[in-house]
Amino acid sequence: MSTDRIVDHLYGLPREAFTTARNAAADELRKAGKRGAADRIKALRKPTSGAAAANRLVREHRDEVEAFLKAASELRDAQLSGKGDLMAATRRERSALDRISRRR
Repeated sequence: MSTDRIVDHLYGLPREAFTTARNAAADELRKAGKRGAADRIKALRKPTSGAAAANRLVREHRDEVEAFLKAASELRDAQLSGKGDLMAATRRERSALDRISRRR
């Protein structure tokens, strides 16, 4: 497994499983003679609670997160340009944020 895939896997785990899995992955890489990759994996920091929640949200509800990001971008563009329906853009952004906020 590539280092990038290992990192992706680790940050997809529940926060409480991260350190044990990280150390095991680094040990496996070291045993396979991949010392540089093992050192990079071992140096990874356990995600904060907020980062772990954001990782989980994006992995489990990607479509909703992308819809929110699109709505937020459209709102920003409407605010900066002074063109378009600012109220409608605000409603879309708030609606998308409300959908995400209800997720756990």
